[in-house]
Amino acid sequence: MKQKHLGFILILIFVNVFLRTWRIPPRYYKSIAYVFFINSCYYYLFKKKLLWDFNSAYSNTYVLRALHLFIGTPLLVLTCLAYFPKKLSKQSIYILTWTLGSTCIEYIASKSKLIIYHNGWNIFWSCCIYFKMYTFSYLFQIKPILTWGLSAISLLFYMIRFQIPVEYRLLKGPILICLQRNIQPYTKVNRLIKKGIIT
Repeated sequence: MKQKHLGFILILIFVNVFLRTWRIPPRYYKSIAYVFFINSCYYYLFKKKLLWDFNSAYSNTYVLRALHLFIGTPLLVLTCLAYFPKKLSKQSIYILTWTLGSTCIEYIASKSKLIIYHNGWNIFWSCCIYFKMYTFSYLFQIKPILTWGLSAISLLFYMIRFQIPVEYRLLKGPILICLQRNIQPYTKVNRLIKKGIIT
């Protein structure tokens, strides 16, 4: 299974080299960063109840996530954006083609146990995610604020639809949580000093 995951990544790298998309990241780096951020939010906010995950008996799951998060998905989005048509009529067909193609590939991957679904997730929802990913990654280039708003609504919808448990401390973010943990010991000491317990 590990070889199949690596094979998929290598195919994406080969396609991008062949199409010379490596020359255009400066034009689309914002969209790539946006997709990376949204994917990271999924693993952060949904970690208590993942809806899908990569599967391999011979490799660490975290390694597979990192490969797809840092390499696989960015290359996939870059390949899509590289030849994105300018006419609106062609854009709809282009997005649908990429959505159906990606969904078919994931369907094969799910049947091969390369990706597994949890908690009511299925290929239909994955199809919706691909449609949003390709649409939003392009829309982010021209209307970033609107894209952020639609992304927040979409994220909230999935959290409600699949009843994702949310802890208040998770909303603070990992950086604030770490800072709070580091500050707490000093805060307790200061309280003891004020009470005269420690001098």
